[in-house]
Amino acid sequence: MLPQLGILTTSIKLKAAFLATAMVISSTQGFSSFDITATQPITAYNSVTLEDINHEIAILKNEALWKYLRGGLNYVEASGEEVPTDFVHPGGVAYGPLALTRIAIRDVLQHYNEFRDYSVSDILSDARLYEKCAKLYSDLLLRHYLKIDRTGLAREEIFNILQKAWFLGPTQYKQGKKIPRSRMNGAHAYILSHHTVQ
Repeated sequence: MLPQLGILTTSIKLKAAFLATAMVISSTQGFSSFDITATQPITAYNSVTLEDINHEIAILKNEALWKYLRGGLNYVEASGEEVPTDFVHPGGVAYGPLALTRIAIRDVLQHYNEFRDYSVSDILSDARLYEKCAKLYSDLLLRHYLKIDRTGLAREEIFNILQKAWFLGPTQYKQGKKIPRSRMNGAHAYILSHHTVQ
């Protein structure tokens, strides 16, 4: 009788574990604590200077492209309004005119030596630092995480990739997760309103 009780107890424990996992995934809308790491190890590859990057990355050197991408992000994130950098978006996770998250800011702080002496609060309280951080985060998303080679890509394609990854994060973007229809409509409206014939 005792061995059967052990099997029954194990079965109940497994069912409870599966139910708890399902509830956590449901309550976090698919986000796992594994997706949101507070700190990641910094390797020699990750620690770079802006001087190194400016020679390699077109997005950081191409002000016209960044202006277009920034305008689009602002359009889909804050309806084109230039809200203060410490403005908290609905949901309490994103801040400012480009809806930067604390996770995105920490990512930049970890990857770029120029930001090692700053905190998330410093970034959210200084418009100049916020803008620089957003530009560097777009570079991290496109070049580092997604390995996008922008050669031959129209700015509209780059924006579409960036705005999806900005919303989903690199992991969920690579998994092919979908963004809300309203956001997609906003991105398309921005693209159409800023379309130029080349």
